[in-house]
Amino acid sequence: MNGKPIPRLIDVPEAVTLSMKYSTTGSAYTAKEIANEYERACSEQHRGSHPIAWMYAAIFDAGRIQGIREERSRRREGSRP
Repeated sequence: MNGKPIPRLIDVPEAVTLSMKYSTTGSAYTAKEIANEYERACSEQHRGSHPIAWMYAAIFDAGRIQGIREERSRRREGSRP
């Protein structure tokens, strides 16, 4: 995004465990929509030899951005626990 390393606040095993416990069909459909749009909009230049990795990056980044926006919204509303 801006070139700075992003600290990961969840490790992969925890992400998998939480996903298996709390994911919904809505989450799956949203991820599929992102993947479909990525495939539609992606230029051949970015597809290279690992197109699926770039798609995963798009889905991961969408989740990060969603979380950031949710937190900002909570702070604006003053409802932070």
